[in-house]
Amino acid sequence: MKKLTVLVLGLVIMASCSTTKIMTDSVSGADLSVYQTVKIEYQTTEDAPQINPINVDRVQGALKQETQARGLTIAEEADLILVWGVGIDFQRNYSTHSHYHGTGGYGYRRGYGGFSSGSGYSNTTEYVTQNGELQIALIDATTEQVLWVVSATDTIKGKSKKAEEKIDKIVEKVFEDFPMEKLS
Repeated sequence: MKKLTVLVLGLVIMASCSTTKIMTDSVSGADLSVYQTVKIEYQTTEDAPQINPINVDRVQGALKQETQARGLTIAEEADLILVWGVGIDFQRNYSTHSHYHGTGGYGYRRGYGGFSSGSGYSNTTEYVTQNGELQIALIDATTEQVLWVVSATDTIKGKSKKAEEKIDKIVEKVFEDFPMEKLS
């Protein structure tokens, strides 16, 4: 359940952060104007954190909207396959703070005898940073050649009640570098 919550938050919160890192790559010279249809598939593995099925539908809907805005028709038997998935990375950081204090002492002249005291302690704190990632690949259905890949990565912070709006913003930002222009 904890993994589910974290992953859902990863998708939802990424769009609200200005630090979303988008990385894209595409096949040089690929002409996507020859493609008319697209099939959208969500892929996951057994060990991958599962996301809320409602958010899976939200991402599917946002991807459908972005591809249709570029003139592609959604179909089961399609020219293109858009495969997407999500992941999460836990980065551990440690911070140690040391505190010392002491008291002056008393004693005899020239360093003979006397008394002083001091003590100290250290406290180490572990901070876990969660990075969520949305990955998308656009594949030619006939040749199985990957034509375009993109990943959006951001630090997950807090909770959100506006999941649909934030997912739409993430997908919209990801599609800014899509090799097909939006239709008017």
